[in-house]
Amino acid sequence: MSRLLKCTSTGPLGRLLVRGQPGWEIIPELQPKANEPIIDKPMRSAFAHTDFGLLLQIRGIRNLILAGVVTDVCVFSTMKDACDKGLDCLLVRDACAAASHIHDAVVKSVEMEGGIAGATASTREVNEVLNGWKAKAEEKMGIDMVEEIMRMAK
Repeated sequence: MSRLLKCTSTGPLGRLLVRGQPGWEIIPELQPKANEPIIDKPMRSAFAHTDFGLLLQIRGIRNLILAGVVTDVCVFSTMKDACDKGLDCLLVRDACAAASHIHDAVVKSVEMEGGIAGATASTREVNEVLNGWKAKAEEKMGIDMVEEIMRMAK
């Protein structure tokens, strides 16, 4: 009989999802900026037992772009909770990971539900939209203003 591992259970790398345990560290390529909060997620969803929802509310954030590991557990749990809270969600298909057949099933499930649980896109599509927004902002406000806003966001 296999042993069921839960969040904070002791696994092969130590306690799962616990700050300071092996495997918890954020890889150098994804280090947050100095002003970005880190959400210590003790459960599957980023909303469970965290202040993530409050942080979004205070900042007026209504749209989430989701990426991460374990598409069918952590990413999808967060996406479902966000949708239940009335947030608009976009699952970035090629920026999530799980066993391929499971990942594909989650993506198909989101796409089949007609937007009720959010939408999906590729990283290329997301980048095209974000770059388009930046270009429109530069056109309206002038490139110097947009560069200053981008600098302030860092």
